[in-house]
Amino acid sequence: MTASLTPASLSAGLPVGSRRWLDRSRWSLARPGLIDHPRLRGGLGLCDAVVATFAGVLLVGTTPRVFAVVVGWMVLLRALTAPTARLARPSTTPVWRAATLVCLGCWIAGPALPMTPDRAMLGIAVAVSGSAAARLAARGRRLRVLLVGCDDRAVSALDQTSVGRVRAVDVCAPTPQALASKLAAHARGAVDAVLVVPGPELTGRALQRLAWQTEAAGLPLLVETGIDGVLPSRVAPLLAGHLGMVHVQPARRRGWRLLVKRVCERALALGALVAAAPVLIGIALAVRFDSPGPVLYRQVRVGRDGRTFTMLKFRSMAIGSDALLADDALGNDGAGPLFKLREDPRVTRVGRFLRRYSLDEVPQLINVLRGEMSLVGPRPALPSEVATYDGDPRRRLAVAPGITGLWQVSGRSDLSWNESVRLDLDYVDNWSLGRDLVILARTLGAVLRHEGAY
Repeated sequence: MTASLTPASLSAGLPVGSRRWLDRSRWSLARPGLIDHPRLRGGLGLCDAVVATFAGVLLVGTTPRVFAVVVGWMVLLRALTAPTARLARPSTTPVWRAATLVCLGCWIAGPALPMTPDRAMLGIAVAVSGSAAARLAARGRRLRVLLVGCDDRAVSALDQTSVGRVRAVDVCAPTPQALASKLAAHARGAVDAVLVVPGPELTGRALQRLAWQTEAAGLPLLVETGIDGVLPSRVAPLLAGHLGMVHVQPARRRGWRLLVKRVCERALALGALVAAAPVLIGIALAVRFDSPGPVLYRQVRVGRDGRTFTMLKFRSMAIGSDALLADDALGNDGAGPLFKLREDPRVTRVGRFLRRYSLDEVPQLINVLRGEMSLVGPRPALPSEVATYDGDPRRRLAVAPGITGLWQVSGRSDLSWNESVRLDLDYVDNWSLGRDLVILARTLGAVLRHEGAY
């Protein structure tokens, strides 16, 4: 098995669609980031020192007090960086927190400071922009790992690294001798970390020995958990006696966060309907005069916990189009139980424009006001689709369906069935208010690009 694990096999085991999905959706998952390697930490520290020096000159001039500004800024950044974040991709959050504290301090002690407010703000802006830019630049670098493992899980991990921000430069068997040989074969600095995939041969003591070796080599040790689709915020390490474990916390879909989501979404939906009323009236008139039939199309969909509701859309097809679904001559460009046609002859002229810009979905804001849908959530499924669900896809029904969601901003109908299910499950299990905001922000770009809109 070990002989087949070579860098040349990085892309051999994973389907092209899965590689494309991983690359496209890596913003939404637990991204394998950039390990805080000593060289990286030193580089960021040097950048912080340089920008703090410039900021100090602006603040206090060319006096010995510049050193106090530099030391204070670097200590503040280090103190505000959580220990777990130091082993993740460089984050700009500590920079913004430090800037907030400095601004607050300047406001409180303003009269006693030997500088004008304008000069203070300029100095803070220099420090913040420089430190944040250094961290953003460091994010683009891929983490080079030496992968340790010899079973099927190691093969899967190797395939995963070929599409993420981690790149396996070499592999070796899970023995101290093999690891020592591989570490000696690579020049210093060629490997950023050691990634271990546990298997039958890797007991707790064997893993401890590998940890000793990586410590001696000055490299971080990463251990693959086998937990799929769970963000780091939901995982906490525990120790029971000498037994190490991780606690996977349940999805946070209750309490005040859910209340805030519901209140804010209904308020936004009401505001959007009122603000867009003239446009909606124009669309309604265009639909009515383009082809005979009602303006709104009503269809039964399945919502949270399997409850059905009537979903509203602007009608984009000719009357009687549903009866043509039984005609096999139409074909099907959809994936899994989804029925989709790229060139659907049932779509009207106005309907084709509405679908291209997702304007036919706007009446679903009424469903949001009723509490039947959310602004962000999994795709609302038809009862016939839910009847074919087997196991995992039913997890999508744990939350209210949404007008937009991860699958909509990641390709929509261009995705395979497995990819769309995995994206929806990731949303359900790792929901947060912040992720909803990110998805809403990305929805505009997805609509303008027309990806998967047909």
